Amino acid sequence: MQAYSPDYIRDALIRFAYHSNAIEGNSLSLGQTEASNQKDAFYLMLNMANNNAELTIDNILKLQ
Repeated sequence: MQAYSPDYIRDALIRFAYHSNAIEGNSLSLGQTEASNQKDAFYLMLNMANNNAELTIDNILKLQ
């Protein structure tokens, strides 16, 4: 997998959390999203991708 800069990863994390919140009906602004607690799920997902983890029900449930 291609290496990305820490700034790029941080921006992707914020946008991931923002859009996940919007899908769930939360009305946080992009700035407020920085304070949300989806960081662990994002980094777990990134780790799974870097390690070519299989898309299994167990792995999906870990991201919930």
